[in-house]
Amino acid sequence: MRLGNLVKFDIPESIIEVWKRRQGDYLLPLQEKAIRSGLLPTGDGAPTDNLLISAPTSSGKSFCGEIAAVGSLLKRRKAVMLLPLKSIAEEKYHYYRSCYRSLGLRILIVTGDHPENDGAFELGNFDLVLAIYEKFNRLLTVNPDLLQQIGLVIVDELQMLSDPGRGPELEMVLGKMLSFPYSPRLVALSAVLGESSPEITTWLNCRVIQETVRPVDLLEGVASGGCFRFRSFNSGREGKERMELGGGDGDDSGVGGIIDFLAGSESPRLVFLKSRRDTIDAALRLAAAVNWGPAGMALDAIEGEEPGFLINSLKQVLNRGVAFHSADLTPRQRRAVENGYRRGEIRVVFSTTTLAMGVNLPAEMVLLETMKYVSGAPGGKPSLVPISLTEFRNISGRAGRFGWGGSEKPGRAVVLARSDFEYEILWSEYIGAGSNEKLVSALGGYSRADLVLDLIVSGLGADMSRLLSTVNNMLYYRCHGALTENEIEPVVAELQTAGLIRSSLEATPLGAAVAESGIKIESARHYLRLLDEKQPATMVGWLFLALSASEFDVARSGMLSPEYYRRTYERVLHRHFSEYIGEISAYSEIDIGREPLGYRMMALLKAVFMLTDWAGKLPVSRLERRYRLHHGQILNQAETAAWLLASLGRLIHARDCHSRIPAELADLAFRVQFGIDPAMKEIHCLTGDILNRADYGMLEERNIRSLDDLRWTPEESLREIIRPENKFRRLKKEIDNLEQEDKMQETTSSQMIPMRGIKGGSNSFINSAGSRPSLLELDGSYERERYLVRIDGFPVRLTGKSFKYLAKLASSRIHGNDGWIYKDDIEIGFNQARYLYRLKQEMKAGGVGWGIFENNRLGYYRLDLDPGRVKLNLHNLKSHSDYELRQIAQDLELKMAS
Repeated sequence: MRLGNLVKFDIPESIIEVWKRRQGDYLLPLQEKAIRSGLLPTGDGAPTDNLLISAPTSSGKSFCGEIAAVGSLLKRRKAVMLLPLKSIAEEKYHYYRSCYRSLGLRILIVTGDHPENDGAFELGNFDLVLAIYEKFNRLLTVNPDLLQQIGLVIVDELQMLSDPGRGPELEMVLGKMLSFPYSPRLVALSAVLGESSPEITTWLNCRVIQETVRPVDLLEGVASGGCFRFRSFNSGREGKERMELGGGDGDDSGVGGIIDFLAGSESPRLVFLKSRRDTIDAALRLAAAVNWGPAGMALDAIEGEEPGFLINSLKQVLNRGVAFHSADLTPRQRRAVENGYRRGEIRVVFSTTTLAMGVNLPAEMVLLETMKYVSGAPGGKPSLVPISLTEFRNISGRAGRFGWGGSEKPGRAVVLARSDFEYEILWSEYIGAGSNEKLVSALGGYSRADLVLDLIVSGLGADMSRLLSTVNNMLYYRCHGALTENEIEPVVAELQTAGLIRSSLEATPLGAAVAESGIKIESARHYLRLLDEKQPATMVGWLFLALSASEFDVARSGMLSPEYYRRTYERVLHRHFSEYIGEISAYSEIDIGREPLGYRMMALLKAVFMLTDWAGKLPVSRLERRYRLHHGQILNQAETAAWLLASLGRLIHARDCHSRIPAELADLAFRVQFGIDPAMKEIHCLTGDILNRADYGMLEERNIRSLDDLRWTPEESLREIIRPENKFRRLKKEIDNLEQEDKMQETTSSQMIPMRGIKGGSNSFINSAGSRPSLLELDGSYERERYLVRIDGFPVRLTGKSFKYLAKLASSRIHGNDGWIYKDDIEIGFNQARYLYRLKQEMKAGGVGWGIFENNRLGYYRLDLDPGRVKLNLHNLKSHSDYELRQIAQDLELKMAS
């Protein structure tokens, strides 16, 4: 089928042209089959079936999901694409933005790296969202009504249901979708599911579109002794060919023998190795052996990165058209490598098998080791284990992609064997195994108490009958036997005893905080027990408490054996952090100084010390040397620590809603996650993908701490701070966009209804000196998409957002407690300062020079007016369309009645 034929399904020509530039003129067989089977909604508005598209890697599944998303958007129904990894979400986000931004589609990414987007997602300010499983599940727990505005959910890599880490979160998302009355349509994408598909399709109530043949054949096999023995994926034919991949003399890594082989060809190749160190060493050795041209655009893309040891190594190999790709790199560095490889300026990429799923790159040939490092469950020490058959299929499928490289010859996936004995084992394990592993639900390893609490907080446990029905509708319990009421009652009793739910099966504030944070009940108990004993007084104390929960994988600390056996961080504690020993001891079960520290304790100390230095703005280069970590590892730990600190804040707020500690922890979480001062939040929200940590430090040194500061800084001064030139140009473009937005806002504000009855004419200005008014009245009458406010009797009309902000400031002032309101109570996200600025601009356009609010620089704002001078029209507000404004009116009415 030609792509042009999709006009019959009301796909606009502009969209089809975008697709043709990437896909060519024709759909792949799987895509055509999916179209004919109902992938796109019909014009008559008839219900569209759920679909499960099951096919080998490189068959065109991802494009099927994209087609379905666009089809849903054209029917004015929003779409969400769920992905297993942040790296994949980032890649698709940037790709879709480049494809569709010019067409006006609003594309949003929702991951832990982008908390600023949570508010836009909840408000429905998007067309297509890219989200990871865990994040989407948390958002559904907080607000399940989000599903009401979504017409389509695309689940990528459905086989991840078997993954112990991510599978339970995905299963809970799907279980919730199946249990709510407004369940959106589902399109699931997966590798071949084999024996599992009847169980899956019945559960998801979907039709299967299956393909078992790849558009481009793949020869999978094992190389040893100068010979590559392979089997054809499509035909099953076996064969042999000469391939010299001998192990180098004295080469313990086992990769030395492939360097000459890779250097002898300029065709694009991916090499997957077991460890991060191996990828770096191999890239350096290949770069020294070849004279390929530099990857110029990739080098330009990382030119503005914060200096460090690893980025110097990356630049060294990129200068020879070679790269490595691992969790040691920052997301921006990995993206530069991926884009450079797709453009053809990078010939060979070495990556870890652990990160293989996040490397969505095609190749003529893939070479791989079949081992990876994983964290040990009891002690957290990393161990080397074989990859699964499913992981092997995922890696090998990157070879031989249709329409890539101008050649349709079969791809080759070459397993590296070090001996004839290993050769036989690997052939039997991966090539001769035949079908994929059976998909088995991983929810069995998830605590029943955590599952039940999540469902109750989500609104799916209104009574015991519905709760039991929802639990038993999960895939795991459908396959392994339904729970009875006698089995679920002890779980409910446990949650009641813990103070997480009430007898009515309603979640308490504490229960909601636990479920909405995503931490385990076990961790919440751990935190609350320690907080009852002693509350931390320092950053080090809060960090140690946060990381002491089981959610922090100590393997991420990068503890090296020499560091452990030399007691490195025990000595650091006594020499440089001795003033914190008492505080740390309060949150550990050992007597520090009297008994040796175990592996986990030592790893926790390393993480806490490193994050303290990171939050204290120590340069990355010094952090790398001091802690033997790389930039990507630091960011990974920082994000986890920030999540746990924010979770602590939620728990504290649930027990004491007037405590200021949650606000302080929110600022600390920001400082720890990004390594910059919370005062820079507003600028970071605008420029997080452009500037690095050192850039923010230089801006702060020059007192450029807000968007206004940034906008009014002379261009020449900014150019001196922000280098290189391409980074400055990107920043300037964002500032110009912001200016344009505000000009549009000011233009709209200037078209307000003229003020009547003012001496001097209808457009006279009042209060221009900026003094406080005698009376502020929030009338709330609605006219021409504006809401009425009176300043000393004179009318000003505000947009909905500005009126809501002013109403929250006024309500907080009237309620007392000094009138201060924390920014997240005004609106979740990082844009509060921006919208408060717009409130001022709208007031100014209406003739008001008064400053309106105060800011204590700690994230709190207060209306700059005595409570006795503020009045709200409760009658108008109680009938307002906005729920929060109605709630403000009801609360004030109750206050007046009491």
